[in-house]
Amino acid sequence: MAYHSDIRLSRQKQINTLRVFNDNVTERIPGKEYSVSFSSSGLALNLILKLKENFPVEKPIVEISPVVQHPWIDPTGRIDSPGLRSFSQHSDLGMVVSALRSELEKSSLQLVKRPDNPAIPRYTKETPNVSFEADFVRNKLSQLSMDDMKSILEDEDHMEKILAELEAENGALDSLLTTAEKTRESVCEKALQNQELQRKVESSRSSLISKYEEYHQKKQQLQKSLDSLKKLNDRVDPSLLAERLLTISASCDEESEEIAENFLQKRLHVGEFVPRYVKSRGDGCIKKIKAEKLVKSKHNN
Repeated sequence: MAYHSDIRLSRQKQINTLRVFNDNVTERIPGKEYSVSFSSSGLALNLILKLKENFPVEKPIVEISPVVQHPWIDPTGRIDSPGLRSFSQHSDLGMVVSALRSELEKSSLQLVKRPDNPAIPRYTKETPNVSFEADFVRNKLSQLSMDDMKSILEDEDHMEKILAELEAENGALDSLLTTAEKTRESVCEKALQNQELQRKVESSRSSLISKYEEYHQKKQQLQKSLDSLKKLNDRVDPSLLAERLLTISASCDEESEEIAENFLQKRLHVGEFVPRYVKSRGDGCIKKIKAEKLVKSKHNN
């Protein structure tokens, strides 16, 4: 039971972050299906999010309508972005959808043509022309025997020897290796920068979610204060106060009548009767006068 309760809380928290990090969020099926509308390349688009029963343990299904051409989108409109591919219950649905929407907004998109049209353009990665250096390496390797090829795979020293021979025979290969090394270093540097940015984003995300929850807590507290204020206001309403005072006054009159009856029946002495009777009648008159003043003040206002 506790597990299902935790799932529901985590599910609702994910839905809240969807609204925090994205505009134009529409609830299509409560707790199960949502849409995020946006525009790109002059097209009005909708991201449709379908949350399974065990979400966020299970990944959400995200589709786009109408279907457009993009490397992350298959012909049916289903999206497979890196953020969705690696989604887990510790991910942030709002940020994943925001990153997906940002990518689509800055991309040049075209609608997918009907399936019966044979000429449907698709996104394809351009295949770079095979360079002279690659041809040279391929030719060199084709001249090696099967034993040499096995030796290269199993012996690192043999591999380095072959590379050294290739560098000696073709100076352009050295430039190719240098470029590859620089590219590797650049990728490592970018990866470190991305890790730092990820930490900052996580910190900002946690802070924002905390403030969002704090806002709802303050809102609930304010509502409770307003309810208490209304109750207090009802308690000091002139009509209600006047009615209560008249009730007390009537009770004092009944008490004074009972005291007088006891005196007449000789159950009270004069010394005890007089102060009790005067006090009871006096209290009743005072309460009645106050009630009349409250009624008059209400009519005057």
